[in-house]
Amino acid sequence: NSNQIRTLPNAMSSLKKLQLLDLAPNKLSDLGTTLCGMDALITLDLKLNKLEKFPRIECLRNLRGLDLSYNAIKEIPESIGQMKGLQSINMFDTDIEKLPDSIGELTELRVLDLRKRNGPPVHPVDSIRKLKKLYQVRIGFEFKDGRPDEESRQRYGTEWKKVLPPDCNLSY
Repeated sequence: NSNQIRTLPNAMSSLKKLQLLDLAPNKLSDLGTTLCGMDALITLDLKLNKLEKFPRIECLRNLRGLDLSYNAIKEIPESIGQMKGLQSINMFDTDIEKLPDSIGELTELRVLDLRKRNGPPVHPVDSIRKLKKLYQVRIGFEFKDGRPDEESRQRYGTEWKKVLPPDCNLSY
């Protein structure tokens, strides 16, 4: 709870049985590979930090839930496709504009939250079609004069609906 942590000790990688790690909110800007020894980690909460790059966490093979909300992350690397067990990704209010094609390799993904309060919405990629278990996608849209712009909402909604699995719920 707002400990103002800026770096993680290397010894954290020895926490082999840890299943939940909540590092929100802090002042973390880079995790390095500190978390890579946490083989049992299932849930990782990094919201409200100072991350500008997607953390190098593809080594966390058992990770199911990831929250990177309220960080300045601009890009999701293609290596996210290696995290086959991810079921939920929350990237609310980040600077992401585009998804990597490898997102389609996350066959267990059920929930994807990409809403924003500011900035352009995230555009979908065709590989999303492969995510048969995906049932909830939350997207944002542009604002004009501080109010939701209905035209952009319809445009981005239509764009997303073209690539979503049939039973997936799209919300704004």
